[in-house]
Amino acid sequence: MRGRHVVRSTLRATLAAANSQASASSAASVGAPVAVAAGRQGLNSISSSSSAPAPLQRPIVRSFCSGADADPQTLADEKLDLAVKAPISAETPKALRTFLDAHQSLGPDGRTRWWATLALDEEESQVEALSKALPRGGRVAPGLLDEFLPTKPARSEELLLRTLRSLGPSEGVREALRLRSAIRRAYAEVGQHSGAGFALERLDRRYTKIFELWFAPSMVQVQKIDAASSSEAVKQAATSVAEIAGASASQEGLWGSHHRCFALKHALAKPEDPPLLVAHASFVGALPASLDEVISGTGGDEKNLALLWALGVPMPTDDLDLAQALRHLGLGQVLRQRATSLLHEELEAKGASATASGPREVLALAPLRGFCDWLKSVQAWDRDTVAAEARPILKRALLKGGANFQREIQFVDNDGDKIAFRLVGSQGDLGHLEVTIGDQQPRRILRVVALEQEKVLRFLMEPGPEALQVSVPDEVFHSGDAAHVVHMAEAAGILPKVAQDALLALAYDYIIRRGADGSRSAEPVVHFHLAGGGALNAFHWRMEDTKQGLEESFGIVMSFAYRGAKDEEEAASAYLEKGLDAATFTATA
Repeated sequence: MRGRHVVRSTLRATLAAANSQASASSAASVGAPVAVAAGRQGLNSISSSSSAPAPLQRPIVRSFCSGADADPQTLADEKLDLAVKAPISAETPKALRTFLDAHQSLGPDGRTRWWATLALDEEESQVEALSKALPRGGRVAPGLLDEFLPTKPARSEELLLRTLRSLGPSEGVREALRLRSAIRRAYAEVGQHSGAGFALERLDRRYTKIFELWFAPSMVQVQKIDAASSSEAVKQAATSVAEIAGASASQEGLWGSHHRCFALKHALAKPEDPPLLVAHASFVGALPASLDEVISGTGGDEKNLALLWALGVPMPTDDLDLAQALRHLGLGQVLRQRATSLLHEELEAKGASATASGPREVLALAPLRGFCDWLKSVQAWDRDTVAAEARPILKRALLKGGANFQREIQFVDNDGDKIAFRLVGSQGDLGHLEVTIGDQQPRRILRVVALEQEKVLRFLMEPGPEALQVSVPDEVFHSGDAAHVVHMAEAAGILPKVAQDALLALAYDYIIRRGADGSRSAEPVVHFHLAGGGALNAFHWRMEDTKQGLEESFGIVMSFAYRGAKDEEEAASAYLEKGLDAATFTATA
């Protein structure tokens, strides 16, 4: 895409062909919008509720109809003109809100078509202006479009600037992010290998430059927040980030004395405004074995470890995709750096000492999202480096048992209770192993082991967790049903200790895969922490035993050590310059 040329004549030919096609299908009256293919393959294949996709509406001839008679795409275009072309005045906020309402009323697919049309319009205008400065027959390379500085901002840029300036830091920032979210969604729907995709990508780059100024480090603030003094919107946003990481809103210890929560906002935001990003941390005395223990703050009275266990955007409460809207702005690093710095300061202020419970440290926990997908793609169970006893376990776990895998075992135990183990969820979906004892409600199993000599099955269940042991009749063991319960657990991602060494070695292989540049990590989370100056501290076996954690990484979690501003700056500079060759790995398991 980067190597191709954008030719003004090609754009005009595309538009002419599309207009001819539209005219052939119906006689378009003056002032009616004309359907245009926009010079890309598949732009009109955007999913919709109808069997035939809606065409891209491009208002080549400006419509003079309004109100109920106006096409929604044209109406939004008219409202945009009213919002950005008139001189800024007391009426500007009202005009902006009118446009934003029209923009929202388009719906997701309508906004995709509208932004694609606008991006192509603005690109055509720039191509036309540049072509006038070239010799006859000259062509405009894509790079020139990025370097081209118009005498005044395009309509799309003026819209963003006025939204930020005229609607204020609370409403304006959120609406501006909503606009960028719509642009990025349009780009994802249209695809990059198209004229519209190229134009949308350029438009997003222009928006990114404006946001980088608006969200410069000096223009954002990171605050400590707590449940008692925070507004409901702030608390709800913070809790949603904790839930995404695996916590429960009602979980004991989530807002306890060991817990710290940090929120990133624009410096001019109101105290009650919801944050853009949230981080959660816990002070503990020793590294816990599970995420539940991290959140609960276990480990005794001497809290020498600060664990950053969640960092992200709040769950959307409307159609604003904050994760996309904030992409490439570097705010995640701003929050991470400030949060780890505040945790270091608190450890120092408390005078925590290096004792038997371990040195004072700040660690960031990170899941291995995508690890299981990678294992399956490379058929890791066939690798020579994987121990023979771990191969069938790994294959069962990654293939969810297989097409003809038995998903339920029932028997009556030696105490006369009916016991039923079920692998819930269709093959390939998020599933879990549950047990039903007698007439009780099914409960999710976290651990299970079959002891043949004692003829028992021992398992750990939620909620609680609660441990239980059932005595299994001889015929159940001899038939292989007890062993199959363990196989069902493996298919649910609950793997035995025998697979630990093989999986941790594979996890290391996974994170040191190199990206497209041949230097840095291909795993986004690893790249984020190494680029921030973190050092890989360890892999933690089965620390995240949520359904998602088991499905995506068999519960394996990484930890990265942050050792202060000076060390972090040196490590980050080395990694960004030399990639993985200069990354700091203090442990591999």
